[in-house]
Amino acid sequence: LFFVEWAPLSVRGRWPWTFAMAMAQLRARLCGCRRGQSALDWCPGGEGELLRCVHARLEGKEAWERRQERRLVAVGCAADTVATADEGGEVRANGSVLRDVGVPIGALCAAEVSGDPWIAFADAHGVVELWCRTGRADWKRAWKDQGDASQCATCLATWQIESGHVAIASGCVDGRVRIHVVQEDGNVERCALEAPKGWVRAVDGKGARIACGGDQSVVVWKMEEEGKEQAGRVARAAEQAAPPPRLKFGSVTFRIRKEAVLHGHQDWVTSVRWLSSKHEDGKYSGDRINGSKEDAGPCLVTTSMDRSILIWKPDQRGGGLWMNVEAMGEAGESRGVGFFTAIPSEDGRTICANGYTGAIHIWKRAPSGKGQERWTPVPGITGHFDGVVDMCWGRTGECPWILTVSADQTARIFARLASGEFKEVARPQVHGHNLQCVACVKREGCPLVYVSGAEEKVLRVFGETKAFRGTIRNLCHANVIDDGGIDSAALGASVPALGLSNKAVFQGEEMTSEISAEGYPDGPDFATLFQPTVLEHPPLEEQLQQNTLWPELQKLYGHGNDLFCLAASHRGDILASACRAQSQMTAAIWLWDTKQWKAIGELKSHNLTVTQLAFSPDDKYLLSVSRDRSFSVFVRKDGDATTRYELLDKVKGHSRIIWTGSWGPNSHMFATGSRDQSVKVWRLLEGGRGVAESPSCILPSFEHAVTALAWAPLEDRNLLAVGLENGDIELWDIQTISETWSSQKVWGASEAEAHCAAVKRLCWEATEGKLLLASCSLDHAVSIFEV
Repeated sequence: LFFVEWAPLSVRGRWPWTFAMAMAQLRARLCGCRRGQSALDWCPGGEGELLRCVHARLEGKEAWERRQERRLVAVGCAADTVATADEGGEVRANGSVLRDVGVPIGALCAAEVSGDPWIAFADAHGVVELWCRTGRADWKRAWKDQGDASQCATCLATWQIESGHVAIASGCVDGRVRIHVVQEDGNVERCALEAPKGWVRAVDGKGARIACGGDQSVVVWKMEEEGKEQAGRVARAAEQAAPPPRLKFGSVTFRIRKEAVLHGHQDWVTSVRWLSSKHEDGKYSGDRINGSKEDAGPCLVTTSMDRSILIWKPDQRGGGLWMNVEAMGEAGESRGVGFFTAIPSEDGRTICANGYTGAIHIWKRAPSGKGQERWTPVPGITGHFDGVVDMCWGRTGECPWILTVSADQTARIFARLASGEFKEVARPQVHGHNLQCVACVKREGCPLVYVSGAEEKVLRVFGETKAFRGTIRNLCHANVIDDGGIDSAALGASVPALGLSNKAVFQGEEMTSEISAEGYPDGPDFATLFQPTVLEHPPLEEQLQQNTLWPELQKLYGHGNDLFCLAASHRGDILASACRAQSQMTAAIWLWDTKQWKAIGELKSHNLTVTQLAFSPDDKYLLSVSRDRSFSVFVRKDGDATTRYELLDKVKGHSRIIWTGSWGPNSHMFATGSRDQSVKVWRLLEGGRGVAESPSCILPSFEHAVTALAWAPLEDRNLLAVGLENGDIELWDIQTISETWSSQKVWGASEAEAHCAAVKRLCWEATEGKLLLASCSLDHAVSIFEV
């Protein structure tokens, strides 16, 4: 199961220094799955049983239409083809446009028929189309049904039945499942099946069986050749009163009878998939329309909004009895609302499911003793499922990690494990508002804390826990030394039953709930399980949600509008913050003393929102850039009792909004990037007299707005990382010889490794003699490069 990409990037320039060229490698692409059905599918990715999991946040242009920024809503895989549909109604198959008429796509699926890919999709007007490709020929439309809006399909399934014909099942909003069979001669047979009340939200077919899910139940139908069925007298009488639907293939007629109605879920059924196992002859169970009793048919996997995944199996003795033989799902006090899709692998030994929190859950068949096997959860793929808006590097002992915040209302920590893979190791904050900014604060002799701001007027301070340090020690094999103050830190955090803030839990305290699991009226699954845990293995999604929280230490009040940006001094004594603003009063920058967590001053210079703040490496200067097209530089003034910053200079440096600014490693020059598609390098005048009137260097104009900048922490080299609004990332060498400045592009991310939407932040970190460059973007992804 592949998701994290490892691939060298192209080298597009040369360094003027002793080494020949710059090389950057993409070490990790961390991203969650979108919330919704049809967002997950399997496709062959190599020899044998090697599979690749593809979801609707694909890398490259397929993930995000750069020109119109249209997000994908569905994905389907078959043979060597990946089909996608975006929110604008465009359907693509390996880059080829099959349809683009501006009508939203409601459902999409793909299947392999005789080694060739077939793709079916339905739009909001009720139109259903089936496309196929034979060999290396071009795609062609095999069939189209005009339909109408009252029969709009919410789900689709395509498969090959035994006779070689292709069947399409569409679950519709009128509570029916419509079956169309495209025969080899081009003729189409059709019938309609009555499903449970309400919309049909899931449908799937395999061989002789068809299944669909509605509100809380699942219906299974079976196709049988007329004249060979062995129905009882009561069944025959019932069929005479209500004749079952029939399909005719050539001279043979098949009837479709309702085999079972499955009740087990307590909420909407969101997906149904057949889980098959191979026979010795290479065929799958359930593929034969007139199979023997031993061929009792495949198992059925169903998911629901009740946070459960059930596996159903027909009774080998016949009689139409189906049993729930396995149950999986999220345990504990999960904040999710269930699963959207569960997809079994081709060999039937792995199940992947996407949930409410953007995670891809994975279960595998594993021995459980006494010659039996059971479904066991394994660490899956986790990441943000909405735009990642800010991030910063932190360090526990000798182990660096990246802290990210997103519009999905979570803060997540990713670290490199001992195996070399980057994984999410903690989720310290799950908030009720979209997070906007974050900054790590590390004072000498004190535990690390971070401060986050969201779409609210309050800054929140969270502290590192002993459980987190133990997790880093176990998973990263890092030397986690006591760097002061950790003895007084909390073991972890929990969320009270009726609380909103993370409450600290200290060593020796027992986790108690005001209402016990036995006495909770809605059942034990709703009892609190927020228990701090030192992880020995990569965490599961349930552990990340409940066992890795950090306690909230402080709330900082003062801003009048929603928070927008944060920055912490390198020595950790000063925090600067700014909020959304339409006037000079609300655009003021607030300074906070991190020892007492009190406001120590306001810096008034801008008239509109300050978009980014940055302290110089020596903390002597503070740079602010704003929507009012100007930047300001403040100089530090240390007093006997307090530390304050005073305005040194203010310059209108660009013709459009300035989105980003970054200091050079020597603290005497900085760069600014703007919507006017330019990057300008400025220097401070000698003696601290202000900023030079004109920029010392202007990089060649870019094709898109500049949204992120970051200078590499190199003392003898000026290496600037540039992030653009279209997702591209570039490295530039800024050279100074005497008074002559020049710039040269030395590297650019290829299309496959670049982001697909605006880059929001770039951050450097030096570790083990290497440089790591992290980037986050509105395409939901966090990328980590090694330079």
